[in-house]
Formats: sequence, structure tokens, C-alpha cells
Amino acid sequence: MKIMQNVQRSKKGDKTDVLISTDIGSDVDDLFALLFSFKRKEISIRGISTSGGYALLRTMIIEKILRMTNKNIPICEGENFSLEGKKFWKSGLEKNYLEGRVIKLKNTSKNFVSFFEEISQNKPITILAWAPLTNIAKLLLTLQNPSSKIKKIIWMGGALSWSKEHNLNSDTKSAEIVFNSIVPLRIIPKELTHQFFIERKELLELTKINNSETLKFLIKRFDEWLRFVEENKGEFSFEFPPNATFIHDYLTVASLIKPELFIFQKMKLKIQDERILEDKKGKLVEVCIGFKDKEKVKKLLFDTLASL
Repeated sequence: MKIMQNVQRSKKGDKTDVLISTDIGSDVDDLFALLFSFKRKEISIRGISTSGGYALLRTMIIEKILRMTNKNIPICEGENFSLEGKKFWKSGLEKNYLEGRVIKLKNTSKNFVSFFEEISQNKPITILAWAPLTNIAKLLLTLQNPSSKIKKIIWMGGALSWSKEHNLNSDTKSAEIVFNSIVPLRIIPKELTHQFFIERKELLELTKINNSETLKFLIKRFDEWLRFVEENKGEFSFEFPPNATFIHDYLTVASLIKPELFIFQKMKLKIQDERILEDKKGKLVEVCIGFKDKEKVKKLLFDTLASL
């Protein structure tokens, strides 16, 4: 296993074209990642795809947030079932994002493959995956030369020592397809994301700087999620920090734009028995195994959210 001391960064001024795949609405951390991404000049968001089921509802959530933030980004309504035909989990908080409104969709697609071809414009694109990999697996099965069109997949998913992880276990077959592809893959595993959480009092500090409607919306969704966690403690196989939650998906974006703040290790991995295992014949994967400076990673998030 090789520890990667130097991860190549884009030249100053270059923007990385990205496609975001999200199951926004169930857990608040997708919202953190999305709002952060909107504010970063290092990336150009070519499109957003929903994943993890309940596709129409999640697509309406994206549309609402785009209008709230004055963004015009193409959206694709993703799959409602895994490749194995399983229904996806939802928390029941998703409808709260719409705040009692019916959102009319404008610039949306229902075919992820044609959506990808249109937004990529024959230029390699980086996929930021914050959800089960259903859409991406279907794309990989269709593309004749996927490595010429997908620069890298950065996935918040899987765990090297945990028996269960939501994004992997929701659609293991899709994860197998991604791990068997030739497209470069970076994973942000659960072991890392469970080292990174935000306390409510930290989030409220932002209101001293900025009290925008977008920030109020974020705090409202954050509080709803904290109440859900408190009321459903028995459903989770791990404990949450008091008055705080883990911010998983944001770390995919942070690792893309500020790789010098993270520690990476190349490992040969495979999917087996709904788990990620080391295997000499497995896929060479770039695993984010730690932080070089966790405080700077948190500061990056809060400095960006302060400008919402």
C-alpha cells in the first residue's frame, strides 16, 4: 500500500467540470455539500442527478434549491429502484424541503445516459457521488470507452472495517460494476466521515455573519435531522455526537479542491458479501484515509457557508 504524499492539483485558474449525484433530502449532509459546491470557483457544475429512489421528490428538492440560490443547472431525475430491484431508504424528512409547495420542474431529464452525454460535451467529467451508485453503474454499462468520458469518480461510500454502509448496501450490484470498471475511483469511506461532524452551536455562529434565507433554510433542515436522529436512535448502528451530525458528502468536494488537506492511500479493493475488502486482484482505488489538517477542512466549509 502506498501513501500518496503529493496528489496532483489543477493549474491555478482551471475549473474542474463535475457532475453531482445525490440522494438529497433524507440526511442533511447532502444539502451542506450542495450549497458548498455552489460557492466554489474551483469547480463548474455541469449537472445534478438524483439517486437513491423517490426520484421525483428529490428532483423537486434540487429545483427548489436552485431557485433559492439563483442557479441554472440541468437536473436528471434518477432511478427509483436499485439494480437488484430493491426500494431505497428514506427518512421521511424529504417532503419538508419543499415547505408545503409543489415545485414545477423546468430543465430536467429522465434518461441519465443521454443527460450525461449532453452535459459532458465530449469533455472528461469528474463525478461526485453522494448516493448509491445506480445511475453511474448504468452509465458505465452503456459507454464504450468510459475512461475517455469520466475523468474520475469520487464516491462517499463504503467502509473498510464496518459491516454496513448505506450507499454501498443500498445497491451493492452497482458498486460492483463501478469497482470493476477502468474509471479512476476515489472513495471517502465511513471511517473518515465519522471523524468529521458539525455541532449546532457552530452552525448558529454563522448567523452572526450572515442571516440569509438560504442559511435559515439550512439551519431548519439541520434541526429537523437532529430531532430525527434523537427520535430514532435505535435505527442506527452507531452513535451520533450530542447536538451534532456527521457531514459525509462535503468531504468529496473538499478532497477534490483541497487535496493537500487529506491523506490518501492506494489500495486494491473489491466488493464481496456487501462489503469492501482488500484483494491483490482488486481495483486500484485511491482511498482517503485521514486528514492532514481537519481544522482547515472545517474552516473551509464554514468560510464558504458564511457567504450563502
